[in-house]
Amino acid sequence: MQQYDIDTKKTAVLCTLLTAAIIVSVPLTSFLGSAQLGIADVLQVYASKIRPDAPVSIPKAFINIVWELRLPRALLGICVGGGLAVCGAVMQALTANVMAEPYTLGVASGASFMAALSIATMGNIAGISGITPSIGAFIGAFAAMMLVYGIATDTYGASSARLILTGIGISMICAAFTQLVITFIGNEHKVKSIVYWSMGSLAGARWDALALPAIALVGGGLLLFLHAEQINLLAMGKDTATILGTNVGALQKKLILIISAITGVMVASAGTIGFIGLIIPHIVRFFIGADNRKTLPVILLTGSLFTMWMDAVARTVLAPRELPIGVLTSLLGGPFFLFLLKKHR
Repeated sequence: MQQYDIDTKKTAVLCTLLTAAIIVSVPLTSFLGSAQLGIADVLQVYASKIRPDAPVSIPKAFINIVWELRLPRALLGICVGGGLAVCGAVMQALTANVMAEPYTLGVASGASFMAALSIATMGNIAGISGITPSIGAFIGAFAAMMLVYGIATDTYGASSARLILTGIGISMICAAFTQLVITFIGNEHKVKSIVYWSMGSLAGARWDALALPAIALVGGGLLLFLHAEQINLLAMGKDTATILGTNVGALQKKLILIISAITGVMVASAGTIGFIGLIIPHIVRFFIGADNRKTLPVILLTGSLFTMWMDAVARTVLAPRELPIGVLTSLLGGPFFLFLLKKHR
């Protein structure tokens, strides 16, 4: 018990440091981008919003760039990164596979197919209804994972092998349907919109669209943390968890529902941003161990911090052009995935 108390205190200190880093990073990342802004300009924008009556000596365009564009992007990055990272950690325990991530069970392919269908039939991302592809992506992500679970489950729950193989099958089917949509769409602008959406981006972040990702992160993350001890048992193996009194089938269903909801919301908000759910859990476990009671909060905060800075780099490295964040995270995640594959062969 004493050792657990010490570990808990260390985890609390680490979470506090990560939270402080996130708070400090919000204004720091807000001055990075194609528009030339200094940190003093960013702080003036924040001051003008905290005290509307205070004199402001910066152009109104700077205020719009920081407050209406970059700050919502930073906050959406916090939500998306934290949500995908914590879902990846739970997915690895759920499937007993170190290379699992939130998209393992067909979520990304299902979301991409429905988003592509929405863009093809209802307009484009910047067109008549920017929310339409988001709704389609959420429905596709949630439906794909539920379909995988339904096919892979029997009376005794779902084995990790069946979950992964079924996810691969559903992903292939959804990817094929997406290609059919692109083939028959007959509109080059919509094809570009579909491709850009599939690469992932936080450029669509707006204040009125932050509530749902924030609720998904806080509510879903809390639910997963409350099941951390059961997730520990599940990570030991299905048989071991059953012997120790865990209703594996019910737990799997509950966790998959939570992961589906969180991942669906994040994919709908930012497109497909790969490998965050794969990289972050392993990095955190390398430093603080595998006890989900300790790692889940740290993984969530680390994923938030990582994604916020990746977005800042993505919009700066090729300025004035913007590199989709999904491309950047994949460039980092691909080699890391191969390293894991080599290490755990």
